[in-house]
Amino acid sequence: MNQTEKMIIKFLKNTFIFLPLIYFAGALLDSCDVFLRDFIYGLPFLLVGIYFLIKENVGLLLLSSAYLFHVVFDLLYFFFIEDSYMIPFYEIICIFYDFFAGLYLLKKRSLS
Repeated sequence: MNQTEKMIIKFLKNTFIFLPLIYFAGALLDSCDVFLRDFIYGLPFLLVGIYFLIKENVGLLLLSSAYLFHVVFDLLYFFFIEDSYMIPFYEIICIFYDFFAGLYLLKKRSLS
């Protein structure tokens, strides 16, 4: 694995925590009830993000799985939360970002 690939993986590991934090910030701007709902839904991703920040080395399968599970979260949110406070295309961008990050990490894992 070259230096650029290591930097990309480190970036994805260290920025995973922003996935739930972006939802939390938007929900907090909307209302306390919405924040509580999204905090409960996003708590597992927050805890995983904190784990990724604390842990120096994280397995690529775990990191890839986290991103791919977040795709499922984004899809469920997109289809089942009718009163989304996010800008209309945010969830779609997030779905694609998470999906391609998860696939990239899965591919790097299989090449290691």
